[in-house]
Amino acid sequence: HCRAGLGRTGTLIARHMMRSLEFSARAAIGWLRILRPGSVIGPQQQYLCDAELKMEAARFSPPNADSAKPAASRPGISALDAP
Repeated sequence: HCRAGLGRTGTLIARHMMRSLEFSARAAIGWLRILRPGSVIGPQQQYLCDAELKMEAARFSPPNADSAKPAASRPGISALDAP
């Protein structure tokens, strides 16, 4: 059922590349497909493109009052989860 880790594994790796290494969705998908042909197809590709748009929107939207608080003081977030 897993098809050798080409879908979900590739999607998670691409998401990490987008968030941590500032790759665009298409660049991350392209890089993964060079290394492992067949990675990230169909719905996963669309998910990554949609996630890129959300990341861009979040980057340019003004912060709300709750996000200005330190992570440890927000409800439901422990000090261990803070960056």
